Amino acid sequence: MSAEPAPRPQQAKAATSRPTSTRPTLRALPIGQRRMGRLGFAILVVAMLAAGLAGLLVLNTTIQAQSMQIAQETRDLNVLRHQQAVLTTQVDHLHGPQNLQHEAKKLGMRPNPYGSYIDLRTGNVIGTQTRVDGKEVPGVIGGTAKPEVGQR
Repeated sequence: MSAEPAPRPQQAKAATSRPTSTRPTLRALPIGQRRMGRLGFAILVVAMLAAGLAGLLVLNTTIQAQSMQIAQETRDLNVLRHQQAVLTTQVDHLHGPQNLQHEAKKLGMRPNPYGSYIDLRTGNVIGTQTRVDGKEVPGVIGGTAKPEVGQR
């Protein structure tokens, strides 16, 4: 027994019925587009790579410049925050009671233990107005309160 199948009788007739010719059949080829040569393709690939590298260089330079600008702005911001903290401290000192007493003394004001109030709606003074010379409160001498002798 062989491993090949036997030919069918119809196939055998078709194979024998073909005319055999010794001369090949000629036919016209369609006119197609000319293909790019290897050199042109290589130049195109190199040009695209060069353009990509140039783009990356420009992008990297731009990012580096922006990074430097951000660092400079951060340093400026830290300096301005420090100046703001110093100015806030100065304002807090100027609003404090020690400075208020000093400024009042420069304006000629003295502590008054006799209270009088002004009604802001009518402008009338409530209470008796008493003139003071600054010696009514013995604990206040100069700009600050000093303890009595013998006290610590």
